[in-house]
Amino acid sequence: MWPPAPVMELARLAVDSGGDPGAIHRALDPTMLPVSAQGVKVPDVEASQENRCELTRTPYGRRFANEEISSYFAFLFELIVARGPSVGLNVSLSRYDLFHGQLFLASKTGRLGIL
Repeated sequence: MWPPAPVMELARLAVDSGGDPGAIHRALDPTMLPVSAQGVKVPDVEASQENRCELTRTPYGRRFANEEISSYFAFLFELIVARGPSVGLNVSLSRYDLFHGQLFLASKTGRLGIL
C-alpha cells in the first residue's frame, strides 16, 4: 500500500497534534549524524559547495526511525523521473536531488506536505 502505513501515521500525527513539529521530530532516529564545523555538507557535486548547499542549518542531521518512510521518499523521486515524460517534462535527478526534498507542516491545517 502506498503511501506506506508509517507515512500515513506521520500524516495522522501531524493533524492530531495540531501541526506540532515535535510530533514529526519524535519520528526521527535520535542518533545524531556526524557533521563538519559548517554543518552536514552535500558532497561537492554539481557545484554544490560553490553554491553553499547544505543539508541542514542545524549542527546535526537525523534520519527517520522507520526505513519505510525513507524508502517512500526515494520512491517519489523515482516516480518523478519515470512519469515526467508523460506530462512533457524531461526530468533528470541524481541522488543528491533527494537532499532537497522538503517535508513540512501546513500551519493553518496541521497537515503534512511533501515538496
